[in-house]
Amino acid sequence: MGDLVGGAVFTVAVVAGACVLAGTAVGAAAGAATAPANAAATTLTAAEAVLPAKAGSNPRVFMNSVSCASAGNCTAVGAYDDSSRHQQGLLLTQTAGTWTRGVKPPLPASAGSNPGTNVYSVSCASAGNCTAVGGYDDSSRHQQGLLLTQTSGTWTAVKAPLPAGAAANPQALVKSVSCASARNCTATGFYANRSGGFRALVLTKTSGTWTAARAPVPAGAAANPDDFLGAVSCTSAGNCAATGDYLDRLGRDQGLLLTKTSGTWTAVKAPLPAGTVFDPFADVNSVSCTSAGNCTATGTYSDNSDHRQGLLLTQTAGTWAAVQAPLPAHPRFNPNVILNSVSCTSAGNCTAVGGYLDSSNHSPGLLLTQTAGTWAAARPPLPAGAASDPGAGVFSVSCASAGNCTAVGGYTDSSGKEQGLVLTRTAGTWAAARAPLPANAGSNPRAGLGAVSCASAGNCTATGGYTDSSGARQGLLVTQRRTAA
Repeated sequence: MGDLVGGAVFTVAVVAGACVLAGTAVGAAAGAATAPANAAATTLTAAEAVLPAKAGSNPRVFMNSVSCASAGNCTAVGAYDDSSRHQQGLLLTQTAGTWTRGVKPPLPASAGSNPGTNVYSVSCASAGNCTAVGGYDDSSRHQQGLLLTQTSGTWTAVKAPLPAGAAANPQALVKSVSCASARNCTATGFYANRSGGFRALVLTKTSGTWTAARAPVPAGAAANPDDFLGAVSCTSAGNCAATGDYLDRLGRDQGLLLTKTSGTWTAVKAPLPAGTVFDPFADVNSVSCTSAGNCTATGTYSDNSDHRQGLLLTQTAGTWAAVQAPLPAHPRFNPNVILNSVSCTSAGNCTAVGGYLDSSNHSPGLLLTQTAGTWAAARPPLPAGAASDPGAGVFSVSCASAGNCTAVGGYTDSSGKEQGLVLTRTAGTWAAARAPLPANAGSNPRAGLGAVSCASAGNCTATGGYTDSSGARQGLLVTQRRTAA
């Protein structure tokens, strides 16, 4: 089988190799402005994730998600290889700015000796009170969904319940979770049914107890729609939106939008901009909701020239509308847009991030900003020393307030080395910094950041990975602290 907030610059006693880099290095790219002189300063601190005992010499760490309940109080999740080369889940906790040694998650009694565990998503309602989801292999080597609950700092685990009709080997995974309160969460994923297909899964935790249901599908779905849900966002208990894809009765890939209102799910096919091909190959992979019935989702689709475009979906009072993502000047004729993440602070005010190809066939990264309902596009600034073709991608964004966001990803420098990227938007203006690295980083760190969570403007935590000087793949924890106005 197989995100960071801090209110201070941490000297992490249990995390090796901490270093600090000022977050003010800016390289101006086309269509992007440098930071104003009075922009708030931030500092970035990096550390290696300390793994549980008996981790492998090359632990091949994956960091998948982070959630911060308040500045300096975060939980990050992922996976690593132990000394027997068995994949184990990974839980990391930051308390009052200090990261403790990671722990393996507890597993249900049915887990096998080589559980192949991975933890994909985490949502924290308050410090020490989080829910995380993923998957593991049971003793029959059947893949099961995993539900983890942290209460006052202590983790417990249960096997994800499944709807009637699940296969004996359900091949279940739980991919995303969003909690409105500590005991009220919604999670999404998929499982195999007895007909040999896959079905989308919705799980609801109410007052601490989990129940499962098969997700509804839109009218016109195939009898076996192979539907999948990969993202969910909840604004209150019983009011959520989830996104994914499914097959219609003609076998076409369509985007899937689910809305949960007062506890009841409904499904619609994602609308598409005018001029799509017969089979749009649509997929909706990220969603952010600011209130019940008011959400923004992102994805991709193929236009009538069979070019891959970005898809922006806005739900207003429960109704969805779609536009094609704008692009900066001089995109490639087939821009191959990828949109990875969206974060909204209020209805019609969102930021989305991803990548595209420009007319030189370069990958400069992509920033999309929605203001009062209107989208605009820009290339991200990059740090000094970026390559002419930076191969940049922006993978995650978290906005604390309108005009104040942090986004993370990666790029290639002029020496051909892969570096982590931190982008900070202050009062509407973006600035860039190379992510700092622990002292044991290799000469080509192959670094990148894939998830970020902000508790307040400029106070964020991001997770990712890097290669150390021994060639081992390690987990990377980066904390951003706002230091001045």
